[in-house]
Amino acid sequence: MALGARYLDGKLMRFAGRRLGLTAMLLLGGCSLLPAADPGWSQPAAANNTWVYRCDQGLEAVARAEGERLWLFLPRQTLSLERVGGSQESRFQSESVTLLRTTTGAQLRVGEQSYQCVNDPRAAVWEASKLNGFDFRGVGNEPGWYLEIGRGVPSQLVTDYGSTRLVFDLPEAETESTAGVTLYRIPQEKLAIRIEALSCNDSMSGEVFSSRVEVVWGALRLRGCGRPLH
Repeated sequence: MALGARYLDGKLMRFAGRRLGLTAMLLLGGCSLLPAADPGWSQPAAANNTWVYRCDQGLEAVARAEGERLWLFLPRQTLSLERVGGSQESRFQSESVTLLRTTTGAQLRVGEQSYQCVNDPRAAVWEASKLNGFDFRGVGNEPGWYLEIGRGVPSQLVTDYGSTRLVFDLPEAETESTAGVTLYRIPQEKLAIRIEALSCNDSMSGEVFSSRVEVVWGALRLRGCGRPLH
């Protein structure tokens, strides 16, 4: 598919999509619940091949599966591991390193040292975005949305809890007279993106980000938080 704007409107799925993150309804009180997880980080389709492992002894590692190979990013080195066994196996190894993926984490052996690791799915989505070539990621709520932009890759805005997607080419950035503000305008899509380098607290998770993000798409105005990925 050629680059440029490609718009997939999932209106028929919107009713169900808005409820994918819902927890069980309260038995009393008749309250309507917000989604339990912000799709800006709970995005398995984008992170099903990327893991951020928090291991014992303070080790942190990032793993990225590509076909029969797994790239393992350790604090001081990057390793290429090959899958052992068939395509359904979760064991990867090199000459001195073995990684066995488990349901919630991994068993990692580096030389003579063994580690028990737990995957951080929230961090994994951001790492996946970075490894996919994006330079900046923003997220917001009510309705849940996320923005991934970068030069040299198709950028995307996903709204309505994942049911509506706009794919576009990122233009050259504009700068406002106000320091720390970057603008992107895509007039053919009636899209404008404003990123301001000010601290921002996510309204659902409470996580603190380095930037405030505002997206205007036609009559839709979205506000949220984000951060550079590099």
